[in-house]
Amino acid sequence: MADLNTSLELLGNKLLHLHKTPTSPNTFMQLNELIEAQQVTDICVSQTADYYQNQIYVRLQNKHPQIRWHIETTATLFDELPLDDLPKSFTQFRKKIEADYDLLHAAQDIAICATPERLAPIPESLVDRCEYEYFFKAGEDNAQAISQQKQQSSNFKGGESNGLNHLKSYFNSDAPSTYKITRNALDEWTHSTKFSAWLANGSLSVNTILNRLRRYERDVIANDSTYWIWFELLRREYFYWYAVTHQQKLFWFKGIGQHTPSTQLDQKKLEQWRNGDTAYPIVNACMHQLKATGYMSNRGRQLVASCFIHELGLDWRYGATYFEQHLIDYDVASNWGELAISGGRGGGSKRMSAVQS
Repeated sequence: MADLNTSLELLGNKLLHLHKTPTSPNTFMQLNELIEAQQVTDICVSQTADYYQNQIYVRLQNKHPQIRWHIETTATLFDELPLDDLPKSFTQFRKKIEADYDLLHAAQDIAICATPERLAPIPESLVDRCEYEYFFKAGEDNAQAISQQKQQSSNFKGGESNGLNHLKSYFNSDAPSTYKITRNALDEWTHSTKFSAWLANGSLSVNTILNRLRRYERDVIANDSTYWIWFELLRREYFYWYAVTHQQKLFWFKGIGQHTPSTQLDQKKLEQWRNGDTAYPIVNACMHQLKATGYMSNRGRQLVASCFIHELGLDWRYGATYFEQHLIDYDVASNWGELAISGGRGGGSKRMSAVQS
């Protein structure tokens, strides 16, 4: 957020935030009060697969039908579902996409919207209202906030600037050419792309990553490993449209197939899994890593999800909820869709979250 505020200031704007008050205890009420107070005429949002966020938008549209909504596609490869129907498995989706959309493997770049030279300033009437305040309080500046962030132990540093730096560093190395070989390693930073955290919060665009991948294939090498990076970007795309298609069913115990699983909630086993105190040392190590760093490798996620569902017999939704609380790269579609499939609640192969790699 500090990085975003810096970018906005360079364009003549500033980041404001709404904080909850007794009169506006939830997001819908906050936005509703803002709309009415500022006589809002237009709202711009990024398209999202988050069912509950979309429900807030629907409520606002129903309450204020006079407002014009502008929904921008910022998180996906495609502006809309590129097929008539979403296939039941990722494999079917991938084969259809790769057969029908040859341009995605072509050499030319995808067009990226240019950054505007200036933004309109924030209306004074908004700045002056006491219930809104600048993202940084008086006396606190962006440099101080970013400096504090850089003292953190995690390799993940938030914001677009750090995301672009990581993108440049990754593709200036040999790592892309060995990705398929190393991606299942449990620990090393360079063994997988680590783009997921910046993708999850919008600091990096999937099209920006794909453009850089194409350039690497054009200028350095195109092999099975570089193809597999594309494969994972496409898998992320599949789960986005999976969430859009199935909406609230994404969170149901029975899943999209409406078959009641044999798993159940056992509080003791759940706590053992959360605390890394199971009978499986590799699972324990991965769970300790998650709690300490907010990250876990692709292979680690497969292991702990399989243990959670198949060895411990636990309700898959509690595993998904725990990941949601702790993953630094949490993405609603990938997290819930992948774990549902691991538990047999969706279609396709039972495999956990390579798109988070």
